[in-house]
Amino acid sequence: MAALKNNMVPVGDLRADHPVREVPGSTNELLFSIRNNDVRDPLIAHPVTLQIISGFRRFAVARQLRRLRVPVVFPADAAEACQLVRHHLEAESRHQMPMSVPDRFRLSQRLRELPRPERSGAWRHEDQAGPAVGLSAAILKGLRSAAHRACAPEEPGSSADNARRVLLLMFEALENPVEGRSGGQAVRRLYGYLRSGDCPATLAAACQGPPPQPPVPAQAQGEREQASISPARKRTQYEIRRGVDNISGACAGLASACVADLPSEDVPYLAREIRKNQRILRGVLRSLQENRRD
Repeated sequence: MAALKNNMVPVGDLRADHPVREVPGSTNELLFSIRNNDVRDPLIAHPVTLQIISGFRRFAVARQLRRLRVPVVFPADAAEACQLVRHHLEAESRHQMPMSVPDRFRLSQRLRELPRPERSGAWRHEDQAGPAVGLSAAILKGLRSAAHRACAPEEPGSSADNARRVLLLMFEALENPVEGRSGGQAVRRLYGYLRSGDCPATLAAACQGPPPQPPVPAQAQGEREQASISPARKRTQYEIRRGVDNISGACAGLASACVADLPSEDVPYLAREIRKNQRILRGVLRSLQENRRD
């Protein structure tokens, strides 16, 4: 990978919206190193917003030591940023702190905010960002789906509340897998709860029993019910619908064809016949309602 130019950027110009996770002793070692040698490994930041993508601990220590400027590289697009992040995480450094799964996922989300590379017809963010942050593309996709649904502003007990529970269990499964299942297997199973809902409160409970089944769409449910109806019942339904269509068509035709130009001597006869048929239809409606209550 071609080296990018290090830009010396004022510390006050950079933006950091991610809190630094403290580990006893790690920050002291980094502070000692930066105090004596300055920031050697440049930070990675968005070229437009100056939002830090990677290097929050170096930024916090430099600000604590009142450094005026720090080296920063600005990737041109998401592909270049993924290469920079992967190179940094794979480089051996005694000051580098192991990243948690939530931190890796948040890093992948920040990479997503960068522009897509030019001529990126086959570009898929998960395929590039996953290996860069140390997660597989399938796992990253599952985490992103859960996070997307969890952000919906809904009430407790809703699908957003369920998605937040799924996301936390996914993080737990990847950091502390349950016995008998890998982290990837648990994430795939938990992904099913995004569609079926009612995810259990614990990872152990979510990984037990049969896999979650998504709800049957209303259209598919109707097709299943129709398939289970006998041929005789289907004929009856067809005759009912045909009779209703005939009644509706006759009424519409009568209204459009002859009511406007109906001779005055025929009005009493037509009104009498309409009232008679109304009584018949009301009787049919009452019978339907009574049968429904039974």
